[in-house]
Amino acid sequence: MNATAIIAEYNPFHNGHAYQLNAARNQTNADYLIVVMSGNFVQRGAPAITGKYTRAKMALLEGADLVIELPTLWATASAEYFASGSISLLQHTHCVQTLCYGCETPQEPFFQKLAHILHTEPDSYRTALSIRLKSGMPFPKARMDALFCCLPKDEQTPAHDILCQPNNILALEYEKALISFHADIHSLPIQRLGQGYHAKLFSSETELASATAIRTQLQKEGSPGNVKPYLPDSSYKILSKHPFYLSEDDFSQMLHYALLSEQKEGYAQFADCPYYLSDKIQKHISSYAYFSTFIQLLKSKDLTRARIQRCLFHILLNIRQTDLEYWKTHGYLPYLRILGFRKTAAPLLAELKKNSSLPVIIRASDSKKLLHSPQEISFWNQQQFADQIYEAALTSISGKASCSEYQQPVLIV
Repeated sequence: MNATAIIAEYNPFHNGHAYQLNAARNQTNADYLIVVMSGNFVQRGAPAITGKYTRAKMALLEGADLVIELPTLWATASAEYFASGSISLLQHTHCVQTLCYGCETPQEPFFQKLAHILHTEPDSYRTALSIRLKSGMPFPKARMDALFCCLPKDEQTPAHDILCQPNNILALEYEKALISFHADIHSLPIQRLGQGYHAKLFSSETELASATAIRTQLQKEGSPGNVKPYLPDSSYKILSKHPFYLSEDDFSQMLHYALLSEQKEGYAQFADCPYYLSDKIQKHISSYAYFSTFIQLLKSKDLTRARIQRCLFHILLNIRQTDLEYWKTHGYLPYLRILGFRKTAAPLLAELKKNSSLPVIIRASDSKKLLHSPQEISFWNQQQFADQIYEAALTSISGKASCSEYQQPVLIV
Protein backbone atom coordinates (compact mmCIF):
# COMPACT_ATOMS: atom_id res chain seq x y z
CA MET A 1 0.00 0.00 0.00
CA ASN A 2 1.53 3.29 -1.13
CA ALA A 3 0.37 6.21 1.03
CA THR A 4 1.48 9.81 0.57
CA ALA A 5 0.94 12.52 3.19
CA ILE A 6 0.36 16.26 3.02
CA ILE A 7 0.42 18.64 6.01
CA ALA A 8 -2.07 21.48 5.62
CA GLU A 9 -4.48 23.97 7.12
CA TYR A 10 -6.92 24.44 4.20
CA ASN A 11 -8.04 27.78 5.54
CA PRO A 12 -9.97 27.56 3.26
CA PHE A 13 -9.40 24.84 0.65
CA HIS A 14 -8.69 26.53 -2.71
CA ASN A 15 -7.50 25.73 -6.25
CA GLY A 16 -3.86 25.68 -5.21
CA HIS A 17 -4.60 22.96 -2.67
CA ALA A 18 -6.47 20.92 -5.28
CA TYR A 19 -3.44 21.25 -7.58
CA GLN A 20 -1.12 20.02 -4.82
CA LEU A 21 -3.29 16.99 -4.04
CA ASN A 22 -3.38 15.97 -7.69
CA ALA A 23 0.35 16.55 -8.13
CA ALA A 24 1.15 14.55 -5.00
CA ARG A 25 -0.93 11.58 -6.15
CA ASN A 26 0.50 11.64 -9.66
CA GLN A 27 4.15 12.19 -8.75
CA THR A 28 4.22 9.49 -6.06
CA ASN A 29 1.78 7.09 -7.73
CA ALA A 30 -0.04 7.02 -4.40
CA ASP A 31 -2.84 4.59 -3.65
CA TYR A 32 -4.02 6.92 -0.89
CA LEU A 33 -3.51 10.52 0.19
CA ILE A 34 -3.41 11.23 3.93
CA VAL A 35 -3.84 14.83 5.06
CA VAL A 36 -2.66 16.01 8.47
CA MET A 37 -4.77 19.12 9.03
CA SER A 38 -4.84 21.77 11.74
CA GLY A 39 -8.02 21.79 13.77
CA ASN A 40 -10.00 24.89 14.67
CA PHE A 41 -6.94 27.08 15.27
CA VAL A 42 -4.00 27.60 12.92
CA GLN A 43 -0.28 28.22 13.02
CA ARG A 44 -0.27 31.98 12.47
CA GLY A 45 -2.09 32.36 15.78
CA ALA A 46 -5.68 32.68 14.65
CA PRO A 47 -8.95 30.80 14.46
CA ALA A 48 -9.65 29.01 11.20
CA ILE A 49 -12.36 30.91 9.33
CA THR A 50 -14.49 27.75 9.27
CA GLY A 51 -14.47 24.74 11.58
CA LYS A 52 -12.25 21.70 11.13
CA TYR A 53 -15.00 19.38 9.88
CA THR A 54 -16.04 21.87 7.20
CA ARG A 55 -12.46 22.13 5.96
CA ALA A 56 -11.92 18.37 6.18
CA LYS A 57 -15.00 17.83 4.02
CA MET A 58 -13.60 20.18 1.37
CA ALA A 59 -10.38 18.16 1.30
CA LEU A 60 -12.15 14.80 1.08
CA LEU A 61 -14.37 15.98 -1.77
CA GLU A 62 -11.32 17.13 -3.71
CA GLY A 63 -9.20 13.98 -3.47
CA ALA A 64 -7.91 13.43 0.05
CA ASP A 65 -8.61 9.90 1.28
CA LEU A 66 -8.12 10.38 5.02
CA VAL A 67 -7.90 13.50 7.22
CA ILE A 68 -6.17 13.31 10.60
CA GLU A 69 -6.31 16.26 12.99
CA LEU A 70 -3.11 17.99 14.07
CA PRO A 71 -3.87 18.82 17.72
CA THR A 72 -4.13 22.46 18.73
CA LEU A 73 -1.02 22.18 20.92
CA TRP A 74 1.09 21.83 17.76
CA ALA A 75 -1.20 23.50 15.22
CA THR A 76 -0.80 26.86 17.02
CA ALA A 77 2.91 26.50 17.75
CA SER A 78 5.95 28.03 16.03
CA ALA A 79 6.99 26.62 12.66
CA GLU A 80 9.54 24.32 14.31
CA TYR A 81 7.03 22.78 16.70
CA PHE A 82 4.29 22.72 14.05
CA ALA A 83 6.55 20.68 11.78
CA SER A 84 7.81 18.41 14.57
CA GLY A 85 4.29 17.64 15.78
CA SER A 86 3.18 16.87 12.23
CA ILE A 87 6.14 14.61 11.37
CA SER A 88 5.81 12.78 14.69
CA LEU A 89 2.15 12.13 13.90
CA LEU A 90 3.06 10.71 10.50
CA GLN A 91 5.73 8.50 12.05
CA HIS A 92 3.19 7.09 14.48
CA THR A 93 0.95 5.96 11.61
CA HIS A 94 3.58 3.56 10.19
CA CYS A 95 1.64 3.83 6.93
CA VAL A 96 3.22 6.76 5.10
CA GLN A 97 5.98 6.38 2.53
CA THR A 98 6.23 9.97 1.22
CA LEU A 99 5.63 13.48 2.52
CA CYS A 100 4.75 16.03 -0.16
CA TYR A 101 5.04 19.69 0.73
CA GLY A 102 4.52 22.81 -1.33
CA CYS A 103 7.26 25.41 -1.55
CA GLU A 104 8.27 28.36 -3.67
CA THR A 105 11.66 26.85 -4.58
CA PRO A 106 11.64 23.03 -4.68
CA GLN A 107 15.36 22.38 -4.10
CA GLU A 108 15.28 19.32 -1.87
CA PRO A 109 19.08 18.69 -1.62
CA PHE A 110 19.67 22.30 -0.55
CA PHE A 111 16.86 22.12 2.02
CA GLN A 112 18.39 18.94 3.41
CA LYS A 113 21.79 20.62 3.69
CA LEU A 114 20.33 23.56 5.61
CA ALA A 115 18.23 21.23 7.75
CA HIS A 116 21.34 19.26 8.70
CA ILE A 117 23.00 22.46 9.99
CA LEU A 118 19.94 23.34 12.06
CA HIS A 119 19.80 19.80 13.43
CA THR A 120 23.49 19.52 14.41
CA GLU A 121 23.89 23.19 15.46
CA PRO A 122 27.67 23.57 14.95
CA ASP A 123 29.58 26.06 17.14
CA SER A 124 29.64 28.68 14.38
CA TYR A 125 25.86 28.56 14.18
CA ARG A 126 25.38 28.79 17.97
CA THR A 127 27.75 31.75 18.24
CA ALA A 128 26.14 33.66 15.39
CA LEU A 129 22.66 32.98 16.78
CA SER A 130 23.61 34.19 20.27
CA ILE A 131 25.07 37.44 18.94
CA ARG A 132 21.96 38.24 16.94
CA LEU A 133 19.53 37.41 19.72
CA LYS A 134 21.45 39.64 22.14
CA SER A 135 21.14 42.49 19.64
CA GLY A 136 17.34 42.25 19.87
CA MET A 137 16.77 40.53 16.55
CA PRO A 138 13.56 38.41 16.38
CA PHE A 139 14.34 34.70 16.68
CA PRO A 140 13.18 33.67 13.17
CA LYS A 141 15.47 36.25 11.50
CA ALA A 142 18.31 35.60 13.96
CA ARG A 143 18.20 31.90 13.19
CA MET A 144 18.17 32.42 9.45
CA ASP A 145 21.09 34.86 9.62
CA ALA A 146 23.05 32.44 11.81
CA LEU A 147 22.32 29.68 9.32
CA PHE A 148 23.75 31.73 6.46
CA CYS A 149 26.97 32.22 8.43
CA CYS A 150 27.55 28.45 8.20
CA LEU A 151 27.40 28.47 4.40
CA PRO A 152 30.10 29.25 1.85
CA LYS A 153 29.87 32.85 0.61
CA ASP A 154 28.66 31.81 -2.82
CA GLU A 155 25.66 30.05 -1.21
CA GLN A 156 24.64 32.76 1.26
CA THR A 157 22.77 35.03 -1.15
CA PRO A 158 20.85 32.19 -2.87
CA ALA A 159 19.98 30.76 0.55
CA HIS A 160 18.73 34.14 1.75
CA ASP A 161 16.58 34.57 -1.37
CA ILE A 162 15.12 31.09 -0.96
CA LEU A 163 14.38 31.34 2.76
CA CYS A 164 12.66 34.70 2.55
CA GLN A 165 9.66 32.72 1.30
CA PRO A 166 7.26 31.40 3.99
CA ASN A 167 6.59 27.99 2.47
CA ASN A 168 10.30 27.43 1.94
CA ILE A 169 10.88 28.12 5.64
CA LEU A 170 8.26 25.54 6.59
CA ALA A 171 9.76 23.09 4.08
CA LEU A 172 13.08 23.48 5.90
CA GLU A 173 11.38 22.66 9.20
CA TYR A 174 9.84 19.51 7.71
CA GLU A 175 13.24 18.37 6.48
CA LYS A 176 14.80 19.09 9.86
CA ALA A 177 12.06 17.13 11.64
CA LEU A 178 12.49 14.17 9.28
CA ILE A 179 16.19 14.10 10.24
CA SER A 180 15.49 14.53 13.96
CA PHE A 181 13.01 11.65 14.04
CA HIS A 182 15.11 9.39 11.79
CA ALA A 183 11.88 9.13 9.85
CA ASP A 184 11.46 6.35 7.31
CA ILE A 185 9.53 8.81 5.14
CA HIS A 186 10.80 10.27 1.89
CA SER A 187 10.16 13.93 1.07
CA LEU A 188 8.98 15.36 -2.23
CA PRO A 189 8.72 19.14 -2.70
CA ILE A 190 6.09 20.42 -5.11
CA GLN A 191 6.37 23.80 -6.80
CA ARG A 192 3.91 26.31 -5.36
CA LEU A 193 2.12 28.16 -8.17
CA GLY A 194 0.07 31.34 -8.35
CA GLN A 195 0.09 34.25 -5.92
CA GLY A 196 2.52 34.64 -3.03
CA TYR A 197 1.58 33.38 0.42
CA HIS A 198 0.94 36.87 1.85
CA ALA A 199 -0.78 38.38 -1.19
CA LYS A 200 -3.98 40.16 -0.08
CA LEU A 201 -5.34 41.08 -3.51
CA PHE A 202 -6.42 38.88 -6.40
CA SER A 203 -4.69 38.74 -9.76
CA SER A 204 -6.58 38.49 -13.05
CA GLU A 205 -3.68 36.43 -14.43
CA THR A 206 -4.26 33.32 -12.31
CA GLU A 207 -6.99 31.31 -10.59
CA LEU A 208 -4.45 30.24 -7.94
CA ALA A 209 -5.00 32.91 -5.28
CA SER A 210 -3.42 32.98 -1.83
CA ALA A 211 -5.45 31.79 1.15
CA THR A 212 -4.75 35.21 2.70
CA ALA A 213 -6.49 37.00 -0.18
CA ILE A 214 -9.43 34.59 -0.06
CA ARG A 215 -9.85 34.96 3.71
CA THR A 216 -9.64 38.73 3.48
CA GLN A 217 -12.38 38.81 0.86
CA LEU A 218 -14.62 36.32 2.68
CA GLN A 219 -14.41 38.22 5.96
CA LYS A 220 -14.97 41.54 4.19
CA GLU A 221 -17.94 40.51 2.06
CA GLY A 222 -19.42 37.75 4.21
CA SER A 223 -20.02 35.57 1.15
CA PRO A 224 -17.84 33.65 -1.33
CA GLY A 225 -19.23 35.23 -4.50
CA ASN A 226 -16.11 37.20 -5.41
CA VAL A 227 -13.73 34.32 -4.66
CA LYS A 228 -15.57 31.70 -6.74
CA PRO A 229 -12.92 31.59 -9.52
CA TYR A 230 -10.27 30.66 -6.95
CA LEU A 231 -12.15 27.77 -5.35
CA PRO A 232 -13.06 24.24 -6.48
CA ASP A 233 -16.82 23.92 -7.03
CA SER A 234 -17.23 21.76 -3.94
CA SER A 235 -15.49 24.33 -1.71
CA TYR A 236 -17.56 27.15 -3.17
CA LYS A 237 -20.81 25.27 -2.52
CA ILE A 238 -19.82 24.55 1.08
CA LEU A 239 -18.73 28.13 1.78
CA SER A 240 -21.93 29.45 0.17
CA LYS A 241 -23.89 27.72 2.93
CA HIS A 242 -21.53 28.91 5.66
CA PRO A 243 -22.91 32.13 7.18
CA PHE A 244 -19.93 33.16 9.33
CA TYR A 245 -16.17 33.42 8.87
CA LEU A 246 -14.38 33.78 12.18
CA SER A 247 -11.51 36.16 12.94
CA GLU A 248 -9.50 36.82 16.09
CA ASP A 249 -11.80 39.72 17.04
CA ASP A 250 -14.64 37.24 17.55
CA PHE A 251 -12.65 36.07 20.59
CA SER A 252 -12.03 39.55 22.02
CA GLN A 253 -14.20 39.30 25.12
CA MET A 254 -13.03 35.79 25.96
CA LEU A 255 -9.39 36.82 25.61
CA HIS A 256 -9.94 39.87 27.80
CA TYR A 257 -11.41 37.69 30.53
CA ALA A 258 -8.50 35.22 30.25
CA LEU A 259 -5.95 38.04 30.49
CA LEU A 260 -7.64 39.54 33.54
CA SER A 261 -7.87 36.11 35.19
CA GLU A 262 -4.11 35.55 34.86
CA GLN A 263 -3.00 39.15 35.40
CA LYS A 264 -1.74 38.68 38.96
CA GLU A 265 0.53 35.74 38.12
CA GLY A 266 1.67 37.05 34.75
CA TYR A 267 1.73 35.17 31.46
CA ALA A 268 5.22 33.73 31.12
CA GLN A 269 3.97 30.22 31.96
CA PHE A 270 2.04 30.13 28.68
CA ALA A 271 3.57 28.73 25.51
CA ASP A 272 5.52 31.16 23.33
CA CYS A 273 5.29 33.97 25.91
CA PRO A 274 8.68 35.21 27.18
CA TYR A 275 8.86 37.37 30.32
CA TYR A 276 9.30 40.61 28.39
CA LEU A 277 6.08 39.96 26.46
CA SER A 278 4.29 39.03 29.68
CA ASP A 279 5.40 42.34 31.20
CA LYS A 280 4.25 44.18 28.11
CA ILE A 281 0.81 42.57 28.28
CA GLN A 282 0.45 43.59 31.92
CA LYS A 283 1.55 47.13 31.08
CA HIS A 284 -1.04 47.60 28.32
CA ILE A 285 -3.98 45.52 29.59
CA SER A 286 -5.80 48.60 30.88
CA SER A 287 -5.99 49.79 27.26
CA TYR A 288 -7.48 46.54 25.96
CA ALA A 289 -10.40 46.94 23.55
CA TYR A 290 -10.24 44.25 20.85
CA PHE A 291 -7.99 41.32 20.04
CA SER A 292 -6.59 42.99 16.89
CA THR A 293 -5.97 46.40 18.43
CA PHE A 294 -4.26 44.84 21.45
CA ILE A 295 -1.84 43.07 19.11
CA GLN A 296 -0.91 46.48 17.68
CA LEU A 297 -0.19 47.79 21.19
CA LEU A 298 2.20 44.89 21.81
CA LYS A 299 3.94 44.80 18.44
CA SER A 300 7.58 45.89 18.20
CA LYS A 301 10.63 45.19 16.04
CA ASP A 302 11.64 42.21 18.18
CA LEU A 303 8.12 40.75 18.39
CA THR A 304 6.40 39.61 15.20
CA ARG A 305 2.63 39.81 14.89
CA ALA A 306 2.41 36.03 14.52
CA ARG A 307 4.41 35.49 17.71
CA ILE A 308 2.10 37.79 19.65
CA GLN A 309 -1.04 36.20 18.20
CA ARG A 310 0.18 32.70 19.09
CA CYS A 311 0.96 33.82 22.61
CA LEU A 312 -2.46 35.41 23.11
CA PHE A 313 -4.27 32.34 21.82
CA HIS A 314 -2.15 30.13 24.08
CA ILE A 315 -3.33 32.23 27.00
CA LEU A 316 -6.94 32.00 25.86
CA LEU A 317 -6.71 28.23 25.28
CA ASN A 318 -4.65 27.59 28.44
CA ILE A 319 -1.72 26.06 26.54
CA ARG A 320 1.34 26.25 28.77
CA GLN A 321 5.05 25.93 28.10
CA THR A 322 5.12 22.85 30.31
CA ASP A 323 2.62 21.19 27.94
CA LEU A 324 4.99 21.67 25.00
CA GLU A 325 7.99 20.48 26.99
CA TYR A 326 6.26 17.37 28.32
CA TRP A 327 4.87 16.16 25.00
CA LYS A 328 8.07 17.01 23.14
CA THR A 329 9.75 14.31 25.22
CA HIS A 330 6.78 11.91 25.21
CA GLY A 331 6.08 11.33 21.53
CA TYR A 332 4.33 14.67 20.84
CA LEU A 333 0.80 13.23 21.05
CA PRO A 334 -1.06 10.32 22.68
CA TYR A 335 -3.56 9.43 19.94
CA LEU A 336 -4.51 9.88 16.29
CA ARG A 337 -7.83 11.67 15.78
CA ILE A 338 -9.63 10.88 12.53
CA LEU A 339 -11.78 13.72 11.19
CA GLY A 340 -12.98 11.98 8.05
CA PHE A 341 -12.29 9.54 5.25
CA ARG A 342 -13.58 8.41 1.88
CA LYS A 343 -15.53 5.15 1.70
CA THR A 344 -12.97 3.85 -0.78
CA ALA A 345 -10.24 4.40 1.83
CA ALA A 346 -11.57 1.71 4.19
CA PRO A 347 -8.49 -0.51 3.52
CA LEU A 348 -6.23 2.42 4.48
CA LEU A 349 -8.12 2.99 7.71
CA ALA A 350 -7.86 -0.70 8.55
CA GLU A 351 -4.11 -0.62 7.87
CA LEU A 352 -3.75 2.46 10.05
CA LYS A 353 -5.58 0.89 12.98
CA LYS A 354 -3.44 -2.23 12.61
CA ASN A 355 -0.04 -0.52 12.37
CA SER A 356 -0.36 2.70 14.35
CA SER A 357 1.75 2.98 17.48
CA LEU A 358 -0.97 5.18 18.99
CA PRO A 359 -4.69 4.63 19.64
CA VAL A 360 -6.82 5.67 16.66
CA ILE A 361 -9.86 7.69 17.75
CA ILE A 362 -12.68 7.72 15.18
CA ARG A 363 -15.54 8.65 17.52
CA ALA A 364 -15.00 11.04 20.42
CA SER A 365 -16.53 8.49 22.78
CA ASP A 366 -13.66 6.12 21.90
CA SER A 367 -11.37 8.33 24.00
CA LYS A 368 -12.88 6.98 27.22
CA LYS A 369 -11.70 3.46 26.55
CA LEU A 370 -8.50 4.21 24.61
CA LEU A 371 -6.87 6.88 26.80
CA HIS A 372 -5.80 5.85 30.27
CA SER A 373 -3.00 7.88 31.86
CA PRO A 374 -3.67 11.28 33.46
CA GLN A 375 -1.42 12.89 30.85
CA GLU A 376 -3.30 11.31 27.94
CA ILE A 377 -6.65 12.34 29.36
CA SER A 378 -5.36 15.86 30.05
CA PHE A 379 -4.19 16.18 26.44
CA TRP A 380 -7.61 15.11 25.18
CA ASN A 381 -9.40 17.48 27.56
CA GLN A 382 -7.18 20.37 26.50
CA GLN A 383 -8.17 19.72 22.89
CA GLN A 384 -11.84 19.62 23.83
CA PHE A 385 -11.47 22.92 25.67
CA ALA A 386 -9.98 24.56 22.56
CA ASP A 387 -12.85 23.25 20.43
CA GLN A 388 -15.39 24.48 22.97
CA ILE A 389 -13.86 27.96 22.88
CA TYR A 390 -14.16 27.95 19.09
CA GLU A 391 -17.78 26.79 19.26
CA ALA A 392 -18.54 29.45 21.88
CA ALA A 393 -17.37 32.15 19.47
CA LEU A 394 -19.64 30.70 16.77
CA THR A 395 -22.57 30.66 19.20
CA SER A 396 -22.02 34.30 20.16
CA ILE A 397 -22.32 35.29 16.48
CA SER A 398 -25.07 32.95 15.33
CA GLY A 399 -27.13 32.54 18.47
CA LYS A 400 -27.29 28.82 17.75
CA ALA A 401 -26.34 26.19 20.31
CA SER A 402 -22.80 24.89 19.93
CA CYS A 403 -22.00 21.36 18.79
CA SER A 404 -19.64 19.37 20.99
CA GLU A 405 -17.09 16.91 19.66
CA TYR A 406 -19.19 14.08 21.09
CA GLN A 407 -22.13 15.12 18.90
CA GLN A 408 -20.08 15.29 15.70
CA PRO A 409 -19.82 12.01 13.76
CA VAL A 410 -16.77 11.23 11.70
CA LEU A 411 -17.05 12.47 8.11
CA ILE A 412 -17.52 9.79 5.44
CA VAL A 413 -17.81 10.79 1.79
